[in-house]
Amino acid sequence: MTSPAFPELPADLQARLDAAGVTDAATLAAALDADPELRREYQAFLEANHDAIVAANRAILLDALPAIPDVQQLRALWQMIPSEDEDAFLAAAEARAAAAETSGDTGLAAALRERIDALRAYREEIAHDGALLRQALERLEAATTDGDLAAVWRDVPLELEETFLNLVAMQAEELEQYGDAELAAHVRACHERLSAIQQQQRTGAETMRRLLEQLAADVEALAAADNQGVADVWNRIPLELEEPFLRLAEQRARELEQTDAATAARLRERIAALSQAREARETARDVVRQALERLEAAPTDDDAWQVWLDLPGDLEEWFLRAITERIEEVERDDTDLAERLRAAHARMQAERNRRQERANRPVVQALRAFLDAPGDADATRVFNDYKEILQPFEAQRALDDLVQQAPDEQRAAIAARAALLRQLRGGDPAPRPMPVVSPTPQRDSASRTSASPPVPAVRYHEFLKAEPRSLARFIPRAVPPALRLPPEINRLDLLHQEGVEALLRELYTLLRDQGINYDVEPPDPAIAIRQQIRTIETILAEKRGTCLDLSLLFCAVCLAHDLVPLLIVLEGHVFAAVSTERTLQQPGGEGVLAFHQGMLTDLEQLKDQMGRLYLPVECTGFAASASLDRDRPEGRGRERRDGRMSFDRAVRAAEEYLDAHIVAADAIPGAAQRAFLYALDIVALQDQWGFTPAVIVNLPGDARSYLLSAHAEGGGDAIVVNHIYEAPPDREWLPPSPPDVRGVIPRADRVREVADGLETREGMVITAGALAVQGMAGIGKTVLARLVARECSATYTAGIFFHPLGETFRSADQAQEILRTWASHCYNGKLPRNVGFTPAGVRALLAEAIRLHGPLLIVLDDLWHMEAIEPLLEARPEGARLLVTTRSRWMADRLDIPFYELDVLNDAEVRDLFSLRLGTRFAALGAPPWMATLAEKVGRHALALDIVLRLLARVGADIWEEQALRLTSELDQGRGFEGLIIGEPDRERRVEISLRLSYDALNDIERRCFRELGVMAPPDAEFSTEAAAAIWRIDTTQTRQLLETLTGAALLDRIEQPGQPSRWRQHRLLRGYALALLRREGEHEAAAARHAAFYAAAMRTADDAQRFYEVLGDYAQLRHAFAWAIENDLELALDLIANTANLQRARDYGRDNLAWAEQALAAAQQRGTPAQIAHARVSLGNALQHAASLPGEDRGARLREALAAYDAALRIYTAETVPLDYAMTQNNR
Repeated sequence: MTSPAFPELPADLQARLDAAGVTDAATLAAALDADPELRREYQAFLEANHDAIVAANRAILLDALPAIPDVQQLRALWQMIPSEDEDAFLAAAEARAAAAETSGDTGLAAALRERIDALRAYREEIAHDGALLRQALERLEAATTDGDLAAVWRDVPLELEETFLNLVAMQAEELEQYGDAELAAHVRACHERLSAIQQQQRTGAETMRRLLEQLAADVEALAAADNQGVADVWNRIPLELEEPFLRLAEQRARELEQTDAATAARLRERIAALSQAREARETARDVVRQALERLEAAPTDDDAWQVWLDLPGDLEEWFLRAITERIEEVERDDTDLAERLRAAHARMQAERNRRQERANRPVVQALRAFLDAPGDADATRVFNDYKEILQPFEAQRALDDLVQQAPDEQRAAIAARAALLRQLRGGDPAPRPMPVVSPTPQRDSASRTSASPPVPAVRYHEFLKAEPRSLARFIPRAVPPALRLPPEINRLDLLHQEGVEALLRELYTLLRDQGINYDVEPPDPAIAIRQQIRTIETILAEKRGTCLDLSLLFCAVCLAHDLVPLLIVLEGHVFAAVSTERTLQQPGGEGVLAFHQGMLTDLEQLKDQMGRLYLPVECTGFAASASLDRDRPEGRGRERRDGRMSFDRAVRAAEEYLDAHIVAADAIPGAAQRAFLYALDIVALQDQWGFTPAVIVNLPGDARSYLLSAHAEGGGDAIVVNHIYEAPPDREWLPPSPPDVRGVIPRADRVREVADGLETREGMVITAGALAVQGMAGIGKTVLARLVARECSATYTAGIFFHPLGETFRSADQAQEILRTWASHCYNGKLPRNVGFTPAGVRALLAEAIRLHGPLLIVLDDLWHMEAIEPLLEARPEGARLLVTTRSRWMADRLDIPFYELDVLNDAEVRDLFSLRLGTRFAALGAPPWMATLAEKVGRHALALDIVLRLLARVGADIWEEQALRLTSELDQGRGFEGLIIGEPDRERRVEISLRLSYDALNDIERRCFRELGVMAPPDAEFSTEAAAAIWRIDTTQTRQLLETLTGAALLDRIEQPGQPSRWRQHRLLRGYALALLRREGEHEAAAARHAAFYAAAMRTADDAQRFYEVLGDYAQLRHAFAWAIENDLELALDLIANTANLQRARDYGRDNLAWAEQALAAAQQRGTPAQIAHARVSLGNALQHAASLPGEDRGARLREALAAYDAALRIYTAETVPLDYAMTQNNR
């Protein structure tokens, strides 16, 4: 068969091509480019002879096909076939192969078929590459970042890079031709960037070649290098060359063995170390790779989070980078996977950031340095370097907590450092164990009772099922240190910034780390009536608990961290739920009314509240178990290596119960279902229905019983701004009542002398209608002033104002509250809370009251600072008598009024006091000699004699003389509390000796309680029963008994007000001794912390309810609490500032608020976290904003300062990290 020939060129066209010098393809192209007319003619010839040319070309290529020797030439042949002729060419080749087989030329047929198959495969490869390049080109056009462009380039095969670059360049030209200049410019810019990347890669390849040449030199360096040098060498080796490098090094070691054995051995040591490090890295790489595979395959967020929990901490950063890289790889092809990975990455990164922030808290860093110091001398240097951080009690408390949590092998060393820190701080010595609280025992007539013996450890509570609500009694609000969050985790930050779930997650992890195992309730025939419940201490000691034990433990930990739990009880199972809306400070809210007296029995109502208002948690989840029924939720999801659930799985298990595994009590449970019995609102039961937490106490006869206890803790934050505009009420005088006086001798002669002194001044009222009573501490000045006020109540028909001042009444600002009190009586006590008065205004109001209602008496008790009462003196009108008591003769002189110098008790007063304290039994004795002797031994000092007589009153009348002689003997010895550090102005020897006798007569509990009253605010500040209960850590019933005991011993005074609960006050002398004793026993810091925490919590509760004015009577205690907190507990100080601000602004203590905020900022800058610094700046901004409205202030300057403080806080608070704090600060601006 004759092959088709190429058609001949027309003679004139051939002549013109020859004239143009055309001899090959290159000269043909040049000629056509130079002569457009020639190009048109040549193109017309090709088009007219297209089929003939294609056929001729096909025939030539078919003839050459069997002889093509290799793939490269075969592919070159295929490139010469026009795309529209590919199918015809392959069909013709198949026909030739068939013809060869028919003719018997099997060799030719085989050769043709082999090449046909290769061409078909090459054709498919070209089509695939074409599609890949087209897709890459589309992605390039859509690329918006360098990252997008780099991802496109990574997906282009190396052998197609040049083709792709050419395609990109052609696309840019084509876009320009079609008028899309903007896209053309983008594509051209991408072309330039990709060309640069290609050049960098080629440079890298050249670098690799040079590195390969360097390997031999590095091997020599490795043998001679030190450890750092080895690291430098190894870090220069690319990952892909590590294996060749190690082989070269081994080869070099074999060579050196013949000439330098020592160097060879050293080189082999280096090789072994590097090989081991490489294997460890590869192992870590495998762990990260497997973790990434698990993460991609994780069906739920819970499973994804478990991957993070199982990951070693040192691989977290590597793993996060791997997730980021994987997201970039899959986001084009699998957007769902990319989104899941992105969400998991965000959560994991946030957790890592939060952990790092906690570890970076100044106190944590300082304590770490203190603990890591090699010796005590080094630790002392660390203390001196970080003194402003390690001096506060919060550092000591954190380290003491760490001692309790430390592993056994480390506890002794950490305890030694804790003792060293206590010594360096000059703080309390290690505190003694607290005696077990017991009711006041009955004393016999011959001797005082000794301290109660310790109670044996109690392992179980007994729950009587007849009253389900009594379960609340077994959930305390105080937990051991091991169950408190570590110092680097701030509970308030978690609550405010991330919510209840974030705090719950931390608490669940804390419980899961305790190593507790699930335990089945042992068989008990009485289980239907009663059930034993392990105490928290027993659970921690035995490392096991039933579902009820574990649920109560979980609820207790929640309460200790300000959360509000529910206990959900089923037939045979118990779990918990935690409110996402309520806290201990704000226990009210939606859903509370569904609980009848703290208990809910309607399953549908419970389900309605779950999810919306509560987060349920399966409490067996934090305990290990391999035996629970997998048909029920508590048995599933324990695939962790330790047999415990993750937090997310524990939540889901509880939700599964609520969704499908619980039926109403009157329904028949199906398979894997349980009957719902009831749910308990623990906080409501404890606070409102009398089921207060139980503590073990001693009763006579070593019987055990449960008493109620309470726990208060600082925390939380709220800012409430009220703008109240009220018209003044109608004017109506409310006569102030004279103070109550009980249990004192009348001292009639003294009262008459003082009253007469006031009366005889009637003709000179304007200039000096006043009298001062001056005398030593404890001699009876206050009692005398009260007696005078009571005796003269009929004389002063307008009423009697009685105001205890004390040493802390220092500034004129504090007088504003008394001025308000005086003014309020002019309006029947109904004065708006936000109204202030000038002294002149009050003087006018009181003058009118005196004109209408008669004379008025003003008593200022215990004056220390003259400038503090100047506004009161200015406000005193004509007709108002003034009676002042003071210890200072100089103060009486400054008042420029006659003074009455009160002396010790006279004979009649001594007899009156004996009769008052010893009663009718003493009256029958007449005047026994020992009476005068005993009175003389105490110097006839009123307080000292009162203390001794109350001590004598505890024994029978038949041994009074015997006991009096014993007391006289001890008084002769003159022993007080030697060695006590107490200020000399507060030291009174006669009281001290009497007090020691009375103190020795107390039992251990009573002594401790007396000492701990030393943390109350000085001097003579009142306090409530609840405050004492919080400091003493016992329930209010027991507290009242102990307060009565101390009152009976003349160590405390009760203050009665009609219609109000009793309050208490301690004489400043007694408080001074109590504080000194407290310090000596090493108990002061912990008691002061409880005092500050109680008043912070009380203030927070009142402020949240906008009843802050109810705490006004405790303002001296609040000041005292802040003074301690600012030095020892910055977080508590910030809490006090925030919650006391409304009270201070409403009651003219705004300058206190500003001073507190300035102190807090200074402390935060010295030892606080960024969040605490921001918190302090916001508090300062709020205080400055209020200060701008105070008299004498530069309003503009103060407001500019406030704005600067807010702006500084906003550099820390951002909308992304703490949206709530950010929004509140922006609002305050």
